[in-house]
Amino acid sequence: MVLWGAVMGIHETIMRAAVADMTSINKRGRAYGIFNTVYGGAFLAGSAATGWLYDYSLVAIVLFTLVLEGAALIIILRWRKDL
Repeated sequence: MVLWGAVMGIHETIMRAAVADMTSINKRGRAYGIFNTVYGGAFLAGSAATGWLYDYSLVAIVLFTLVLEGAALIIILRWRKDL
């Protein structure tokens, strides 16, 4: 739990700083609202899917996680190429 708390603390501060860096001061409130809505929705969906898969098997959870992490990595790498 300590490691999870540390990761969440680090992640939250970095992501909030990134939102601040990418938006103007006039649009920052809206940007934080959109970010938190999408982040919260994704966290809820992922937790619900993991809980549902927990009824089936641990292997299903691992495969689900690996597929989504792989997809995220591909999206990030392609996005960085466009910069």
